[in-house]
Formats: sequence, C-alpha cells, structure tokens
Amino acid sequence: MTLGCIEKNPSKVQEDEISLEDYYKRVLLTLQEPPGEYSIDELSSFFCFGLDLKITPLNQVQVIEVNGLNSGMKGYKDARVTLPMPLVPPLELSPEELLEWFPFVEPDEFHANQKQYYGFYLFIRNEFIKNLKRRSKDPEFALKQDLQFLGIEPISYIGARLAKEDLDTRDRFGLGWLIRDKELHPEKYPYCPVPPDTSSDGTNSGILQGISAEWDRKYGHFAELMHRMQLRLFDKQSIDQCFDECRNFKPRTYLHKKSDLKRLGSDYNPEYVVTKPKKGILGDGFKIRTYKGLLSCIQNNPKLVIEPFVQSKPILCKRDSCYHDGCMRYVILVEEPRVGDIKIRHYGGYWRLCPNPISDFPKVGSVRANLDKGAIPQKVSKLDLSLVAKAVDEFVPKFYRSLVYGCRQELAA
Repeated sequence: MTLGCIEKNPSKVQEDEISLEDYYKRVLLTLQEPPGEYSIDELSSFFCFGLDLKITPLNQVQVIEVNGLNSGMKGYKDARVTLPMPLVPPLELSPEELLEWFPFVEPDEFHANQKQYYGFYLFIRNEFIKNLKRRSKDPEFALKQDLQFLGIEPISYIGARLAKEDLDTRDRFGLGWLIRDKELHPEKYPYCPVPPDTSSDGTNSGILQGISAEWDRKYGHFAELMHRMQLRLFDKQSIDQCFDECRNFKPRTYLHKKSDLKRLGSDYNPEYVVTKPKKGILGDGFKIRTYKGLLSCIQNNPKLVIEPFVQSKPILCKRDSCYHDGCMRYVILVEEPRVGDIKIRHYGGYWRLCPNPISDFPKVGSVRANLDKGAIPQKVSKLDLSLVAKAVDEFVPKFYRSLVYGCRQELAA
C-alpha cells in the first residue's frame, strides 16, 4: 500500500516508494519527540478555502459562498482543470550558472568534476519537471503538496487535532487522519503499537495519545484557530460580516424578517431574492422568490437568511449547447506570515453550471449550481480565470484578516 500523493518526502528525491506502514512509523516516532524547525514556523496562520463565485453580466466577480477545510475538488477532474506550468530550469547552463545550483561545493571541486555535477543537475531538473507536470494535471495534489511543504509532521499533528474535532479535512493534512483513526481503532494498526505517553509531566496531554505535549504547545494554536474559523464558516451571516471592508465583492446577507427584507430592497432594488438556511450546505433549502412576492408574506425565521439573487453572465454549456447560469468553485490556500503580507496560493477553478438552462428561469434547477444537486462541471476560460484571480488577490486579504481577528478575539474571551 503506497501513500498516493504523499508517497515521497517532498523535501527529498527518492526513487523507491515508501509503504504507508513505514511512513506512518517514521512520522509517529518523530511526533514522540519535541518538534524541530519547519517552514510553518514562519506563519501565524493558514487556511484552505473553496470560494463559490459568479461573474455577472457586467463582468464583476461576486462571492456567493465561502467554504472551508472540507471544500470538495471532485469537479476539478470532471472539468479537466489544469494549472499553468511555470518556467522550468534551462537544459543548457554556463559553468557559472551551474555552480549556482551547488552553493556548498568548493569551486575547485566543482571544476574538477563539472560533468558529474551537470549530471546531478539534469537529474534534479527531470524530477522537478515530473513534479510540475503532476501538479499541473492534478490541482488537488498541488494543494496537498504545498501543505506538506510546511512540514509533514506539524501538518499531520494539526490534521489529527482537527480530526479529533470531527472536522473533515479530506486527507489533506498529511497523516493526521490516520493518527486520529489509530487512536480510535488501535486494533486496525498492529504494525505500530500505541507508544507510551511522552508529555513533559508524565501524564497524558489529553490531546493525542502518545504524542509529545511540545507539539501542542508549538502548533496547537493553529488547530484551535482553524477549528474556530471552520465553525464560523458554517454560519452564513457571521461570515458575511467579514466582507464589510470589501463589500463590493459580496452582496450582504440579511435576516429572514420583514424589516431586513425592506433594507435589502433599499440597498439593492432586486427583482429576485434567495432564501437559504443560515447554517446549511450542499444547496439544501435554497429557494428563489420575487422580492415583491416575498415581501407580501415573509415571517420571522431565525433559521433562514435572505440575499439578493446574483445572476451570472450566460455561459454556453458544451453538453447541451444552451446558455446556463453558473457558479465557479475556486480553491485557494491562504498563508499569514509572522512578518509581511498575506500570501495566496491559487489552484484554479471550474464552472458548476445549473442543471437547467437560463430559459427555465426562475425554476430552482436554473439558478442553483451545486454538484450534489446535478450541476454540470465545465472548464473555465483563461480570461475568466484571470479576472477571478485578480479579484481574489484584492478581496481575500481583507476578508481573511477580518475572519482571523474575529476568531482570535473569540478564543481569547
């Protein structure tokens, strides 16, 4: 049994595949000792988002929903999404350029064995290109690999902590899912018995059995913050408040009551509005009504929220050659460094076209785009992806800072 996307340590070149059993043993043994230094130590926080976006007939990008750690990427394969290939190292190098690849080699040693070092370079280059091609063909693999580059052991620990809170991270956090599963079902892992507790005071830390308490002291705050962020993402009105500093990218969410509906009407003057559960997923409970029709019969319902309906530009569906309304799933990894600006890693996106064409409007099937409700996955044009990437780079830092600040305030209370 191999590790799939993590069959190899991304920081090393290895020709042989590592078994899941051996890899697990290695990671778990590392977690029994105090942590060393990792790339993640340069970060204050990080988080994966699946943004549901529309491009309006006026070519404006609008946020419809924000999904978190459990954001699915199944439609990426169905739509054959690929990531652009970056520039690769050149095949031919001057001796001076080649020496730059081996900074710890003495010049005399290098010049005496230049052909050998060029062979090393070609091997490194070929492995690098193989990895780039795989990342290009599989955005899910690229996301998992970028998380692992932060440090496979701390990522696995954080993943295990999140799994302990019953959060679905879709196996993206190293071996975190396996560590948690072993804690629940040790009989399934006879090849790696439960190690003795190694917490500093000789008692079980209460976090994860057999793992040094130093991992919690150093990395527990990541898991606690991510858990709080994920909980907030489940609440549509709470997460909507994080867009107050970039409101032009998302229509406001209102409570399901007459006074708020009137405010919505005054702010947006919509012909149609949507109602949906305040804490819902998968498009469940989604309904579309005329503004005037809902105004005549609306009653207070604390379990529902209302928003102005955002129509996408007409998108030609390759399956039926008709125009459909569509919502784009766009996945990003956000990293907040201890010093410096927020960094956003983009993994592209795909259209989820409503099952029915625009001609069926306003039936739900023509305005709700969710894979679990029959949406049609389709590749996005380079022009639309460029437009969305530019918008994401503009609004996500403001949204993310607001989200993180609010969650940290809640944790400190």
